[in-house]
Amino acid sequence: MDLQEFTQAIHEMSVTDIREVAAEIGGHQASVADDIAWWQATLTIDKVLKHDGRCRTAAVAASSASRAVLAIVDHADDSSPDSDVIAVARAAGTIARGLVAGKDVEPCLDHLLRDWQPVLRRGIRHTAA
Repeated sequence: MDLQEFTQAIHEMSVTDIREVAAEIGGHQASVADDIAWWQATLTIDKVLKHDGRCRTAAVAASSASRAVLAIVDHADDSSPDSDVIAVARAAGTIARGLVAGKDVEPCLDHLLRDWQPVLRRGIRHTAA
């Protein structure tokens, strides 16, 4: 998956999809080991981005991905962003940063993308049809 595919998947999400991803994220943050794995992934992404000089590009991608999630809720006239929406927006930003970092962080991205699999699989089916 690349940044464009991920961004497209976000734009095709509904508020229900956001809630589904949020539930997955919450389910994977149940233990200290889960928190450590998330932090390790984030730190690895940071390290690669700094080493390769792509921090600004990653920041722009993260901001766009996060805003795209928030826009879904705004367009649906849903209530103001709550903890679920914020968690998904933050996760989208982190994943976007990882996608900018590239192949050096693929194991980290696999870990971060697991919460998005129901939504991403649905998007893959739509594009294949």
